[in-house]
Amino acid sequence: MPKPTVKVWMEEGVHSAIFAQQAVVGVFKLPQVTCLCCAIGLPPVHPNVHSTQKGRLLMSSITSTQVVSLSSQAPRPLPFWRRWLRKIEWRLLLLPVIGLLLWQGWVLLAESGYYADFIVPHPDTVWARLQERWADGSLVTHIATTLREALSGLFIASLIATALGYIIARVKIFDYLLTPYLIFLQAIPIIAISPLIIIWFGSGLASKVVIAAMITWFPMMIATIVGIRNVSTNLREMMRANAATHWQIFRHLEIPSAMPELLGGLKIAVTLSVVGAAVGEFVSAREGLGYLVMYGRGISDTPTVVLAVLMLTVVSLVLYSLVAMLETSLLSWRKAGKP
Repeated sequence: MPKPTVKVWMEEGVHSAIFAQQAVVGVFKLPQVTCLCCAIGLPPVHPNVHSTQKGRLLMSSITSTQVVSLSSQAPRPLPFWRRWLRKIEWRLLLLPVIGLLLWQGWVLLAESGYYADFIVPHPDTVWARLQERWADGSLVTHIATTLREALSGLFIASLIATALGYIIARVKIFDYLLTPYLIFLQAIPIIAISPLIIIWFGSGLASKVVIAAMITWFPMMIATIVGIRNVSTNLREMMRANAATHWQIFRHLEIPSAMPELLGGLKIAVTLSVVGAAVGEFVSAREGLGYLVMYGRGISDTPTVVLAVLMLTVVSLVLYSLVAMLETSLLSWRKAGKP
C-alpha cells in the first residue's frame, strides 16, 4: 500500500495539506515527507518542515532513497481560441452593446404607438434635429457657451475650495469656526437662489459662472480636507527632523499624498459644473444647452429638448474622461510601486 504523502503550503497564515496519493483522516504519521515551504514566519506544521526567508522556496527530503515529488504536473497549454478570448477586453465590448440595447429600446418605445411623437420622439427625428442644428452652427455655439461657463466656474471653485480645505484641515480653530457655516451654505438649494444670483450678477456670463462655482466647490473642499488629513504623520515628522521647510513639506509630501483624493473630488466637481451652468441657463440666458432645453420646452419641440439633454450628458462624459485620464497619468507611480 503506498504511503501517504503530503504537500504543505504556508501562505498568509493559512496551513493547508493536500494529499497526493491517499487522504488520511485523524492522526497520521509522516515518516517520509518532502516539503515545500513559502515561509512567512509561521511555525512549522511538522518537525521536519523547515522555513526560510520570505520569498524563497526550500525542498528537503527525509531520506536520499525516496523523494516525494511535490509539484503537480505542468499545466497543459490552453487552446488558441481560449488564449484569444482571454486577451479580449470584454468591458470595452460591453459598453457599445449596452448602448445598442438602449437605442433599440428607445426605438421600440417610440414605434409602439402608446406615446405621441411630441412625447417620445423617434431617434431618427432627434438625429435629424442634430444634423439641422449642427449644419447652421447653433449647436456648436450652445455647447461652447455651456462649456465656457462650466469650466470657468470649476476653475474658480477649485481655487477657493482647495484653499479653504487646506486651512480647515491644518488649523483646528478654522475647522471649528468655518465648517458649520460652509455646510449651511451648501444646504441651500442652488435652484432656489438662482433668481437672486441672476439679479445680483446680471443675466450674462458672470451669473452662470457663480452658479457653477457654488455647486462644485463643496466636493473639492471635502476632498482636500480628507486628503490633507490622511497625510502620514510619521513622514511629516521625519521631514521636519531633516529640516524641511513648510513649502518643501507641502510640495513633496502633502500634495502627492492628497492627490488621489483631490482628483476624486475633481471628477465629481467637473460633472456638477455642467449641471450648474445648465441651471443658470434655465433661469436666464440667450445661449447654452440649458437655454436650448427651455427653448424647446416653450415651443413643445421635444426632439430639441432631448437633443440638448443628450449633449449635456456628452459634455459631462467628455470632461469626466479627461479628468480620469489626468488621474491615470499623475498616479501612475502608485501602480508602478505595487508588487
